[in-house]
Amino acid sequence: MRRVLTIDPGIRTCGYAYWYNLSDTKLPDCSGIWRQKTGTDWKIAVRGQWLEFKLFIQKPIDLVVIETPSVWGSAKSHASAVKGDLFKMAHMIGGFHYMCAMWEIDIELITPRDWKGQLPKRVVEARLIKQYGQKFRDHECDAVGIGSWIYRRMLNENAEG
Repeated sequence: MRRVLTIDPGIRTCGYAYWYNLSDTKLPDCSGIWRQKTGTDWKIAVRGQWLEFKLFIQKPIDLVVIETPSVWGSAKSHASAVKGDLFKMAHMIGGFHYMCAMWEIDIELITPRDWKGQLPKRVVEARLIKQYGQKFRDHECDAVGIGSWIYRRMLNENAEG
């Protein structure tokens, strides 16, 4: 059994999905989007988001999988770097990594290319609607997609070994 939390971080919103026992056809036990409260410093928001993950889920976590930005992979990431958002995102992901280490939770960092290749967001959304029978919001959609990918990867590893 793998209790998995997937996170699609963003500076202002952060998608998450949690499976108590990850399986391909079952919806996540909980998923959604955390929004940074207006006027909150983003460094404080990072710590708050992580504590909310732990307190809201209130279940054990074996593995946390976080999507990291692709650097220079698109005009969007270049614009993020120029605005400083890319560095804030790196700080945020580092904070999540530190907190996982404190709680002795395994962590894996993946890029969008790792789990969805070159698929546009609308294709990923359509596949998840077909798989789960419901629509997910923005960053939540990616967090659920990451969990589905992790499950397929675990199946392949079990078949090979």
